[in-house]
Amino acid sequence: MVGTHIRLHDTITNAINAAIRMDIPIFQTFLINSEGKRIRIAPEEIEQFKKLKQQFESIFIHTSYWVNLSSKANHGMRALERELTLALQLGLTKLIIHPGAAVGFDNKKECKQDGIAILVERLNTIMKKYPSVTILLENTTHANNCIGSDLNDFKEIFSQLATTDNVQLCIDTSHAYGYGYDISTPEGQVEFIQLIDDVVGIDKVGLIHLNDTPEELGKKIDRHAAPGHGNIGSEALKQFVNQEALKDIPIILELPVVTQQEEIDAVELVKSWRNL
Repeated sequence: MVGTHIRLHDTITNAINAAIRMDIPIFQTFLINSEGKRIRIAPEEIEQFKKLKQQFESIFIHTSYWVNLSSKANHGMRALERELTLALQLGLTKLIIHPGAAVGFDNKKECKQDGIAILVERLNTIMKKYPSVTILLENTTHANNCIGSDLNDFKEIFSQLATTDNVQLCIDTSHAYGYGYDISTPEGQVEFIQLIDDVVGIDKVGLIHLNDTPEELGKKIDRHAAPGHGNIGSEALKQFVNQEALKDIPIILELPVVTQQEEIDAVELVKSWRNL
């Protein structure tokens, strides 16, 4: 269960055909194109996509980066609902969301609590309106008012949700390392996994974004590298995906711009790690 993020340059059909050519069981994509515009899909393309998607175990949709559910202003709710509607038309129900940043609140000291409260309110609305959707909240890199970089934020979020039945975590290794969780060492990995288990439970991790990073530990900078081409390193990432608590969780690689053959090679490398 190792796949990659497929960039959506023009049509959703081209994206799924690219995944088929790579012979991967899962993949992730946006529903906006490379210019940041929401794609339009004709009814016949929807039917074609539904037939092709039967070849995959899972397809994940990553929401647009301008969706900020932790903002006081209603930033991104309309865009999110448009993407949700399109995803459901395509028969896709797994949606990855960055929790966002708590902005627009008067009380700067308490803005994270305010941001989490409004995030929970909006997540409850989404889950009630779209009960078939599974939301995967992704940990992030940045500090200050960003929600979800500190894993303890998820404890607050999950404790306030009306239901957590359809809410999971997407753990990004690059984001974790960039924020300051040193998963490059065996000891750091044990502590990190224990923290996840303490705040929400390992059973709530539904996806791993297995990314390396060229940035230093704790720099709060979000930059990805192919596994083994950054400061986390091949050996650490290999150990991470084979941790007993994580070894059955699907993996998506979010690579920088590379050739398709380099994408295939990266997927095959990670698959070989899991087959050890």
